Amino acid sequence: KIVPVNQQIAIKAGEINHERKGMEKIRGWGMIDSTVLATAQIHKAKVLTGDPHFKNLKETIWLSKHP
Repeated sequence: KIVPVNQQIAIKAGEINHERKGMEKIRGWGMIDSTVLATAQIHKAKVLTGDPHFKNLKETIWLSKHP
């Protein structure tokens, strides 16, 4: 499902971005990552990804690379 970024998602994304960028171990975290995570949280959805930024987050279904 594709959902538009509304004010609620934008505000939540800003909060997440501020929090995640303050964590030294997360390098390269950006506003797009924050927007994806905020959207998943608000819509109670999962993020299907292999992006290391999302590894170990409860909203993530992790895709590993196969040899």
